Amino acid sequence: IMEQSSLLTQEQLAHWCGFQRKCDIEHWLRKNHIQFFKGRKETICTTLNAINSSLYEDTHDDIEFL
Repeated sequence: IMEQSSLLTQEQLAHWCGFQRKCDIEHWLRKNHIQFFKGRKETICTTLNAINSSLYEDTHDDIEFL
């Protein structure tokens, strides 16, 4: 069973990354190589594991902290 806190909703991502518009959140996720999903009505969500995994990839040099 997945813990509720391991899934990040679009609202949580907006608060976390500092962007409100869906297109800006999606761009930020792509720029930081974070896998995400689009749910019903195209809402964005991801997992803490996807975010953590992006920190260990060698595909990008800099990690952007806002």
